[in-house]
Formats: sequence, structure tokens, C-alpha cells
Amino acid sequence: MRDYFDMNVSTQVDRIRTAVRLDGFFVAGSEELAVLCSDGASEQKTTTGIEQIAEWEGWACQRLPNAMVRFSVRGQ
Repeated sequence: MRDYFDMNVSTQVDRIRTAVRLDGFFVAGSEELAVLCSDGASEQKTTTGIEQIAEWEGWACQRLPNAMVRFSVRGQ
């Protein structure tokens, strides 16, 4: 777990943390994911940024076929 300097990112990560803690997972769509990365970031940079946040938080991160991302407790 780490602190984030951007309040929007921090708020979104807190929301995901809560869901992962309570439900074991969180599925995010493009609107939720856009908050986690800088505006105009390429798809590759967005993917790398999301994977980095998941790693820092200790989550597994899985891209779903419908362009959504599933965050979960590692090992689930």
C-alpha cells in the first residue's frame, strides 16, 4: 500500500481497496481506470500504470475481454 499525491487517484484507489477488502475483487471500467492515469496516456502507458498500482497495492490485475479490469487479492 502506498500514498498517492493526486487526490483523484487516491480517492479511486481507496474505493478499490475497500471493495477488494470487503468483496475480494473490484471490476473497473474505462471511466474508473481513466482516473488512475494521466490524461492522454497511451494504452500501453495506461496498462503499465494500472499494473504498477496493482503491484504497489498487492492486488492481482486481470484485463477482461470487455475492456474492463478486475483487481483482486493476489492468489484468487
